[in-house]
Amino acid sequence: GSFMRFGATVKFPTFYDIEESFSQEANAYFDDGAHIDPPYDMDGETAYKVSSPWVYSAGVSVHAAGITFAAGVEYSDVTLMEFSDATREVEKLNIYIVQELVGQTTWGFGVEYDIPLLPIIVRGSLASTTSPYSADVPGSSITHFSLGAGIYLAPNVRLDGLFRFSDLSQLRSNYGSIEESRYIYTIKPLNLGMQITYRY
Repeated sequence: GSFMRFGATVKFPTFYDIEESFSQEANAYFDDGAHIDPPYDMDGETAYKVSSPWVYSAGVSVHAAGITFAAGVEYSDVTLMEFSDATREVEKLNIYIVQELVGQTTWGFGVEYDIPLLPIIVRGSLASTTSPYSADVPGSSITHFSLGAGIYLAPNVRLDGLFRFSDLSQLRSNYGSIEESRYIYTIKPLNLGMQITYRY
């Protein structure tokens, strides 16, 4: 009926053919005053192909009494990502992909309310994406909580504002797999957004 919508999609793999020029430079300064000398410096070029994994998603929305509720979920088995036609070093990443990655899920839901007798819409949402790494730290999922509102300046012109709060923790390492150089990086940014929509 007109009060409900449901949809499901399957995204096929995308194939990329990449030519890359890169440079890396690093200096390290330690608390005891020591530093790496000379600094790390490397330039190079490479070419490779990479395919993205399949993506499966579904969503539903319901509208009644001026309230719209929407929810959705998306799953991708990132272990199916693959490098090819590359150097041995790049193709070794295929082994790490299978050993260290897992399926990744994104889910979310939101509510929008059209205030009666006022040209104003308010909305809120919560969404989360799991970490693609099998051995990750607690809290490594990316979580977003958003609040927003829109005001109609004219029947076909709307101004929207958004506040989005995010929470993310990541396991990082300064020197590869060396246990002593690992640390947990936590970030909780606040994003502000504004847009104007004109329908003609």
